[in-house]
Amino acid sequence: MPFVRQFAHVDREVFYSLPYPNLQRWLRDWLEHPIFKQVMVKYPPWQEGDDLVVFPSDSRQN
Repeated sequence: MPFVRQFAHVDREVFYSLPYPNLQRWLRDWLEHPIFKQVMVKYPPWQEGDDLVVFPSDSRQN
């Protein structure tokens, strides 16, 4: 799914003009799925002057 999603994102107009309605519907269904939307929250990109973002370390790697 990530590869198809990325391919479609590069040029949506071209992707949705291709003769693959089942693939297009499959991707649309995934992109609209509540769980996908929950985990794929978009955050604004960090910019100079923004607060520092520190991610917790993964204790399994210590």
